[in-house]
Amino acid sequence: MLPLERALRDMGPARRIVPVAEGAYGNALEDLRGRMLRSAAISAQRALRDAVATSDWVAEGRARQVLGAILVESDEPLLAARHLTRAADIAAIRELGRSYPRHFIDVTSDLVAPNYWTVGTAYRLIATQADLVPDDVVEKIADYIVAELNGAEAGQLADLRAFSTSRYRGALSALAGLAGRLSTSEAEAALAHFEGQSPVGADRHRFHDEDEATAVARIALNQSALVQRAIGHLVALLARSQSARSNTTLQAVDHHIRVARDYLTEYAHEGNSWAQETLAFHDPGASPPEVVEEALNRLITPLSHQAGVYSMGTGAVRDSMLVRALPSTQLQPALAELLHRANDPHVGSSDRGEYLIAASNLVQQLDKADRGRHFAAALLCASSPAVSNHDDVEQQFSHKLGAMRIAYPNRDSRDRAVFLAACLATDEAQRAQVRSLAYALLGAGGDSDYWLARALQQLGGALKDDVGFLAGQGWALRSLAGILWAEHGSPPQVGMKLANDVDVRVRRALGEALAGSVAKEFQASVRDRLAHDPCYSVRIALHEG
Repeated sequence: MLPLERALRDMGPARRIVPVAEGAYGNALEDLRGRMLRSAAISAQRALRDAVATSDWVAEGRARQVLGAILVESDEPLLAARHLTRAADIAAIRELGRSYPRHFIDVTSDLVAPNYWTVGTAYRLIATQADLVPDDVVEKIADYIVAELNGAEAGQLADLRAFSTSRYRGALSALAGLAGRLSTSEAEAALAHFEGQSPVGADRHRFHDEDEATAVARIALNQSALVQRAIGHLVALLARSQSARSNTTLQAVDHHIRVARDYLTEYAHEGNSWAQETLAFHDPGASPPEVVEEALNRLITPLSHQAGVYSMGTGAVRDSMLVRALPSTQLQPALAELLHRANDPHVGSSDRGEYLIAASNLVQQLDKADRGRHFAAALLCASSPAVSNHDDVEQQFSHKLGAMRIAYPNRDSRDRAVFLAACLATDEAQRAQVRSLAYALLGAGGDSDYWLARALQQLGGALKDDVGFLAGQGWALRSLAGILWAEHGSPPQVGMKLANDVDVRVRRALGEALAGSVAKEFQASVRDRLAHDPCYSVRIALHEG
């Protein structure tokens, strides 16, 4: 061994120039798991200090993530947001925004950060809480967004649009949430930016199609001077992008159908199925006879199955919209076949649900006798449907730790069968059966019993004595309770309970119901509470309905 090597060995380990707290990050995680928040925060801050001092970018991000989680648990949302934006943790920042449904977390100061990921993540939080943005802050954020759009056009801002932390995509996400509250000049600037994009070919998709469509739809709904331009751009986008078709975007087309009709007709002639379906919805007799005949044939032709082979997707809802103007005699076989498919053992629950919804679209054209003829079959699909072999096969791949997983949020179509039965019911006895079955299935339906709520809504005033019970269920049934309470006012205390509901959809439904009814004395305190709601959509619903 050389003398120099021996000398270095004998020196022993050298001391760090910058001392660090070994294991601070692990200690923070362990203390967070044990909910020892103060010691967890101290350890996380030490880990963050060490990462910054040693210029360890990855370690800094991890330390900020765990410190953000600790601050969330400590009810310090603003401090948590500042760390999560710098860590570019999109999932955590969205969850933070959702966990404060009545409190706006103001991160507008981060919109001038020197790096794109902090700005992009801050925009994502604003997008999540767009309904909570105070009126006097909207213009400030809108100015930042317009500056982002101008900077993107000029190529002046460093960004990586393929990443969810992109500042441009974050800005468009925030724009989608705030587009209904922009000034005319701001809305025109946003619309001009979208119109100036390079054309997109068939079967192509932009990362921001959904946000673009939502922003343009809200501009169309709130800016009368820009309706023609906005609807023309929106129809072209929706005809190309299926994922951009949401409740908001379709509502804008429906609201301005007179403007949209010419654009829809052009795409329908080119064979665009969405345009054909939309035109058929507003004018059932406008579809070409050959298109209607093809749709009817698809609905009445029995399914053919091959052992061991299963498929997904039906197209039945679209076809039902195309044929619903036909006479009752032609719709009867279609409705019967749809009910048969909805109870076919070879058909999965997701497809069964589509067949049931398609059947409900045909009910309005049937007379009372024809409806009663199909009620028993719909009730059977709701009460004791045949076991689905398709679902049984997929159930084998549902374990969360499995190498291959097939997961669906709702493997039950009975809620949509109850809705169909409610549409078919013609007398009080049948309505009582629907009501009893709907209550028996509470908790079995997906999305907080949405379809069960729609089924009960078909029963009208028969539910006025159930308002107190409905007010304690999922958001959909609580929304129904708000609609019924606005009309009947009983029980008295339920109104204020719903006006303070944690879910904005419930408060919005209550506000719309109050706006659509004649003001009554028992509504006064509830109206006042909603008029000061932190969510813009609730306040505007109360006035516009």
